[in-house]
Amino acid sequence: MLPANEILNRLFPNNFFYRPRNTVSGDFYWANQIGKHKIIAVADCTGHGVPGAFMSMMGISLLNEIILREKINHPADILNKLKERLIDALTNKGIDSNVSDGMDISLISIDTESNILQFSGAYNPLYIVRDSELLLLEADRMPIGQFINDTVPFTEKEIQLANGDNLFLFSDGLKDQTGGERNKKYSSKQFKELLTEISKSPSHEQGQLLSSAFDNWKQEQEQVDDVLVIGIQIE
Repeated sequence: MLPANEILNRLFPNNFFYRPRNTVSGDFYWANQIGKHKIIAVADCTGHGVPGAFMSMMGISLLNEIILREKINHPADILNKLKERLIDALTNKGIDSNVSDGMDISLISIDTESNILQFSGAYNPLYIVRDSELLLLEADRMPIGQFINDTVPFTEKEIQLANGDNLFLFSDGLKDQTGGERNKKYSSKQFKELLTEISKSPSHEQGQLLSSAFDNWKQEQEQVDDVLVIGIQIE
C-alpha cells in the first residue's frame, strides 16, 4: 500500500531511510500530487508489527479518500478530516474508544508555482535545514485519534521555500533508539545535529548516511521501534 519509489522520486527527488522493526510497520509514508500541489506525509502509528500495520493501512486508505478522491490539499483540513474519520472507523469496528489508538503525523503541501510550503502536524514537527541552520515548524500537541480536546482543530503553518533547503519528515524511531557507549537514547539534540550535518551532502547520499549513523549507534542493541526519515532537497 505504500507509494512506489518511482512516485516518490518523481514528486520529490529525495532520500529516505525506512527500517521497520518487524516485517510490517506502524510507520508509513504517503505521497501524491493534486493539481499544482505536491503532498507528502510521514506517520507513526500506535504500536509496531501487525497492530501498527493495521493502523498504517487505515491511515493510507483514509488519506487516499481525503486527498485523492475529495481533492483536499490544505494540510490542516486533511488532518482534521483524518482525525474525524479515524475515530469513526475505530468506533464502527467496535474498538474501545478509551484505547489510545491513533497516529502522530507530519504533512506538507508544496505549491509548485509559488514554492510555498504549508505544514500541519500531530505531535510530529517539520525540520528545515537552510544554510546549515535548522528551522523548526512546530506541530500541534495532539494526536490523530482520541484526545481530551477532540473539538480543537489542527493549525497550519506556511513558509516560502528557498533553493537548497532540506526538508525532513520523520517518526521518533531513530531518536528513541538506545545505543552508544552508555546505552542511552539517541536524543533529539543528536538527531538535529545529524540532519544538519548530512544536509551538506547530495540528497542521494543522505539516506545511506542516516542508515550508517543508526547502525553505528545501535550496534548490537535490539531495534526498539520502526524507523522512518524522509528528506527532500529543494532545487
